[in-house]
Amino acid sequence: MRVLEAGLASVSILWGVASILDPEIGLNPRLPNPAILLVLHVAIGLLLLIKRTATAGAASFFAVTAYYSLRVKPFAPLAEPQTVGLCAISLYLALNPRSLLGKLPRIRWAAHILPPLLLRGGVAYPFAEWGLDALRNPAHFKAYIAGNELAYLLAKPVGIEVSVFLVFLTECVLALLILAGVWSRALGIVSASLLSMFLVVAGYPLAFPQNLGLVAASLCILKGSAGRASVCA
Repeated sequence: MRVLEAGLASVSILWGVASILDPEIGLNPRLPNPAILLVLHVAIGLLLLIKRTATAGAASFFAVTAYYSLRVKPFAPLAEPQTVGLCAISLYLALNPRSLLGKLPRIRWAAHILPPLLLRGGVAYPFAEWGLDALRNPAHFKAYIAGNELAYLLAKPVGIEVSVFLVFLTECVLALLILAGVWSRALGIVSASLLSMFLVVAGYPLAFPQNLGLVAASLCILKGSAGRASVCA
């Protein structure tokens, strides 16, 4: 199973399961009916597992972008930047040259230029938004670190205030470098490691399961696959 397909499939299926099991999703008036979300996300996940990559990527991009951007994001500007990144990565899969879109002559050029940028941008965007939010709203980050035992232990050696500044600096610089496409292997390791750490520290629903897909995309960058349009093996 290819790394990126497996990562995005796990995100989609777990999102579908969460829509039924998590009452906050079921009771959220801005989200579609939980049963609809379950069917949608599980179907997309299964398409990825049977390697219908382009179809799943297109379905995920249009469906998730539609309900997220229209019904969630306008009411919470910083709501789950990972979801925005995953939408870009889904479009990366849909524009793969081996897909139907990639075989259409009029947009063949786009299928070779856009996918690498979408893959890198999908990983870079959450880091950029988290980093800028740490600069704009440091009080929120300080309160979160103080209230999270693991985060507090990690911040303790340098202090909470310095840690918040380091979040801003590290994540913004990392986002710019990932987007630029330089030092792919080193940045893939750093990105996958940070996202995995956030997965452990933040848990559900802030980091799990969406960070699984971002870690998979980071591993694609690690393999140097961000420079070409093929799906990572």
